[in-house]
Amino acid sequence: MNYGEMWNKEEIERAISRANNKSAPGKRGIDYKIIQKLPESYRTSLAKIFNRIWEGEEIPEQWKEAELIFIEKQEKKSLRPISLTNCIGKLMERIVNGRLKNWAEEKRIMSVYQNGFREEYTIPINYEEGRKTRDFDKIQNRGLRIAIEYRTTTPINVMHAEAEMMKIQQRVELLAERYNIRQIARKKSEVNKIIHKTLVNHRNTQGLRKNAMIRAWENTKPLENRIYKREERVIEEWDDHTLLNIISTEEEEGRANEIGIITKENDFWKEEGVSIDNRMSIFTTEAVAISKAIEKAEREHPNKVVIILSDSESVIKAIAKGLGIAWTPAHVGIEGNERADRIAKERTGNDHSVEIKIPEEDLTRNAEEEAWKWSRNANQEEGTYKGIKYFNSRISNNNKKKPWFTAVSNLERKSIVALSRIRANHYNLNESLERKNLVNSAKCECGHGVQDIDHVICQCLVNEEQRRILVNQLESRGFDRGISVLDILKSNQPANLRIIAAFINKLGRTI
Repeated sequence: MNYGEMWNKEEIERAISRANNKSAPGKRGIDYKIIQKLPESYRTSLAKIFNRIWEGEEIPEQWKEAELIFIEKQEKKSLRPISLTNCIGKLMERIVNGRLKNWAEEKRIMSVYQNGFREEYTIPINYEEGRKTRDFDKIQNRGLRIAIEYRTTTPINVMHAEAEMMKIQQRVELLAERYNIRQIARKKSEVNKIIHKTLVNHRNTQGLRKNAMIRAWENTKPLENRIYKREERVIEEWDDHTLLNIISTEEEEGRANEIGIITKENDFWKEEGVSIDNRMSIFTTEAVAISKAIEKAEREHPNKVVIILSDSESVIKAIAKGLGIAWTPAHVGIEGNERADRIAKERTGNDHSVEIKIPEEDLTRNAEEEAWKWSRNANQEEGTYKGIKYFNSRISNNNKKKPWFTAVSNLERKSIVALSRIRANHYNLNESLERKNLVNSAKCECGHGVQDIDHVICQCLVNEEQRRILVNQLESRGFDRGISVLDILKSNQPANLRIIAAFINKLGRTI
């Protein structure tokens, strides 16, 4: 491409489609939403205006103006300035930037080790493991402890489970694997070639300790010819007018996805089961099932009309353009559908029997799931000797996908801190403090032998008036008198959590 040539409408269309329609406009008030709704004739005129500016090498004065506004920072003690500029001007800047990027890539101006701000690259893992990983661990754990104000005695695995935070070592492994999957999918990448050469040399070095990048490369390299990118088609074009019929089933833990293909001809049923790699998503499995049914129809019934029944509406919407593919709800008594479902389930547990390219996105998703699984298992295993009560309790957040407090909106930070300490079983009451030898006695000020959270909420006479109100509120919500606080928190119902948080705030003490 000649990067100095006039701009075509396709470049402008691409820039408009990629523009952030949430971006605020400048003084003229024309935002990207308006630009994206411009009719064809206006877009053609816009191309002519851009080309005239490009030839004249003079930017309109209005594009150089910016409206300066100030936004309060989160702590509301200082302001952050924001410059709002003309969206049409920014659109032209986007096109120029795109050309510059393409030119720099084509001429190989940038180093292959430059990964930031490049569309085809991600940030590689480029540090030695061991001490540095432990340093990052300390930083992450310190930040988490500060953010939620956990006590220093709170076990790290409990904090990770409560905040649903992946361990640093596993994040390193995941980033390395995602990076390698991405590079292998882009077979012509210079970075891919350099990594391959470097890691092969390292692998052949005697006594070299493998780092995350080498391990990730060894995991993903065997898949080099089995990954396809987003741009490739999952299902080959099929121009025959024949119509089709199939079903697939979800995978069981650690087993291949299963496909059942059923053909009925002259009241005779023919059944076939196929297993595919379980790293493929359900969407991909359903798409492959339809693809296999199409192949079967072309191969065995080239001159006949066959009907495809699939219970995956999303796949049908994605591919059914000009093809007669019908969506049917699962398990609705259609004989062919039920037979296909049975065949697919019968094959569950077999190794995959067909080699099909795996989408890059599916492999990335699978790597993320495996990383989270490893991290959660590590928390649970550590829970056999630290944080034992938490991991054995019904309140553990270890297998959830979000921090426990995301279910409660508008809860004050001090309330989240107090409830987090209670959930972790490390709070500022004598029973907890005495366990860590921070006080001499677990007794309560009221004379009771143990001052724990259940006693303070359900029995303590020191704050009798507030406690009576709390107990009445809990009973009105169906809780029995004397119920454990952990059972109340376990419900994770926002109203229940707010009741407990409000009571703690009224105590006037730090829990």
